[in-house]
Amino acid sequence: MQAREDWPQPAKYEGVAIPMKYEANIDIINPDTELGNMDDDDVFEKMINKLINNKRGEFFQENFEIDDDRKYEKIDVPDFRDGRSGRFIHDFNTNITGIIDVSGRRCFVMPLNRDNTLPPKSLFDLIHKMWEGYYKVDTEVVRKSMKVVLPPISDSKTIGNYIANECSGMPIYKLEKFVGGVVKRSADLHSEAKFAQFAGKGITEFDIMNFDDVLAYEKQNSH
Repeated sequence: MQAREDWPQPAKYEGVAIPMKYEANIDIINPDTELGNMDDDDVFEKMINKLINNKRGEFFQENFEIDDDRKYEKIDVPDFRDGRSGRFIHDFNTNITGIIDVSGRRCFVMPLNRDNTLPPKSLFDLIHKMWEGYYKVDTEVVRKSMKVVLPPISDSKTIGNYIANECSGMPIYKLEKFVGGVVKRSADLHSEAKFAQFAGKGITEFDIMNFDDVLAYEKQNSH
C-alpha cells in the first residue's frame, strides 16, 4: 500500500483493506436438507467448504484520492464481493456523488449523503490512522435500495466538473431512493446492479432495483 503522508493535494492511498461484516449467517449448514445420507467424510468436506466460502469477502480493497483544497474524494473499489467494481466521486462543492461503472461504461449520480461520507480532511485523518494501525474499522454493510431514472440526464453541467470529466462519453443516469414495490434481496440481484464503498462512516452497498430497465434502454438505443 502506498500513501503520501505530508498531506499534499491530492493525497493518495492505494490498496486500503476494509473489513466487511455482513448480517450474521448462523445457518452455515442445514443437516436436515443438506446432509441426507452422506458419510462422515462427505459431511466434513461440505462443512469445510461452507466455512471457507463464508469467510470469503471479509475484506475488500479501496484506492483513495482525497483533495481537501478542491473538496472532492475519489474512491476506487476494484473488486467488491458479489458486486461490480466501481469508482465513487464525492464532490463537496456541488454536493453530488457519482458512481462510475467502469466495466459497463455508464455513470450514476445522486445527492451526496454526508451521513455516511466523511469530508476530505476527516477521511484523510481516518485513513492515515488505519494505515498506521492506530484505528481499525469493523463495520456492517448497510444496503440502500435505489432506482435509476430514465432517460439519462442531458446536461452534465448540473453535476460539476469532476464527475462530468470522469463520466465523459458515458450515459449519466440519476439515482434516487427506491420507494414502494417489491425490494429484491441483494443475493437475487446480478452483480452489475450492486456497488459498494467505504467513505469513513460504514460500508454502504447500493442495490439498483431496476437495473434491467437500464440494460433494456441501452439495448434499444444502441447504434
